[in-house]
Amino acid sequence: MYKVVRLKPFSAPRDEGYYDRPITHDLITDIFLEFSNRTREQESAEYSRSLTGNTWYLGVTRQHLQVWRKAVIVKKNKERAKPMRGGILSLVNEKNEILGWRLCQTNANAEIEEMLEGLKRRCSELTADLSEIIIADNYCYVRGAITKVFPDASVVLDVYHLLARYLAVIINGSKNPLRGAIAKDVVDAVLKTRASGGQCAEYWGKQEQEEQLQAMFEKWTGKGNVWTAAALKLNHVKKGCLVRPRQDIAADGNHIEGSHKGWNSIMRSFASGLEVFTALGHDFVLHRNVRVANSKPWSSGSFLASTHGSHHIRLSNHVNKLWNALVDQEKFPSGLQRRPLLNSASTSEAFGLVPSAFSVTFGGLLEIKSEAEDISDTELLKMESVLDNELEPETVLRHLDIDPLLLLQPLPPLL
Repeated sequence: MYKVVRLKPFSAPRDEGYYDRPITHDLITDIFLEFSNRTREQESAEYSRSLTGNTWYLGVTRQHLQVWRKAVIVKKNKERAKPMRGGILSLVNEKNEILGWRLCQTNANAEIEEMLEGLKRRCSELTADLSEIIIADNYCYVRGAITKVFPDASVVLDVYHLLARYLAVIINGSKNPLRGAIAKDVVDAVLKTRASGGQCAEYWGKQEQEEQLQAMFEKWTGKGNVWTAAALKLNHVKKGCLVRPRQDIAADGNHIEGSHKGWNSIMRSFASGLEVFTALGHDFVLHRNVRVANSKPWSSGSFLASTHGSHHIRLSNHVNKLWNALVDQEKFPSGLQRRPLLNSASTSEAFGLVPSAFSVTFGGLLEIKSEAEDISDTELLKMESVLDNELEPETVLRHLDIDPLLLLQPLPPLL
């Protein structure tokens, strides 16, 4: 029996029916985290495990994750540990879909190998071909980790970061009036034709790239007051790391930079800790992947087309399963068609803030710092003052093991 509900007037403020108190930020946070733990995290992971690609872009965003450096664990003996020393590791395909992501606890390549091993198992279960080309924004450091998992893949550097390395060693940096002309010459030395109108960019061969980069360098050296002394350390970028084994597939690397902007927008738009940032990351990845797939008809799978753009993937998949079960129970021919289901690999891949087998095995790598007092405001300000742009000249040179002090010295005359 249902209880009859009578019409009642609105209650007065501050009585039992209407307390007149606003919803607190903590309550909103708790509701969002509960929503993420129950649905969004699993939905985002299941859809990501259904994706593969012909070209993969591996990117590591370390400089932007400022909250990583603030995460401190305090033990009972008042020892303070900073367990998070890595950044956001993301993998994007040529369609701009995020195949996987994790918040790395260290800067070790072992965590990259862990994520790539999961992707390898996914491709095997989905009977998808492995990528022939893997583009990395930090080619020199991650190439070994990639080839260990995918020995037959060609690991290459993207043009964007090659250009950043040359522009980082120009005298006066962005204030140099010749910066634009130098950038054009660097790109022209690598690309035969740029991507446009749906056509992929065409790259010069290894020999042509080396000769043209050297000619470009000597051209601007002859003009004088262009390069700093650090420019002499860039010889290794001319040794074939920009060569593409295939010209018929997109392999320029700009996709990973677009995803970096998305991660950065989360940090700038939401004042969040690690837990909330992880939840926002799952939500961001799912919305981005669904939006990208629906924006291009050629990339939209049959299952995603049946969702009509909804990001409630699990609900749509469950509805399709129920529909198929009812269609199978039809005793008479009805002409009804079965609906497609999400083909997600049943691998053990996890995304976001996940346990790292490398960190668990080598726990001694975690830096423990004993302090008698809490972190001061001055220390927090120092953490905040870390460069917000990973392509700043000093940051680029540190990744290349080049002394930043060389930026203060002009290039000596070449004999």
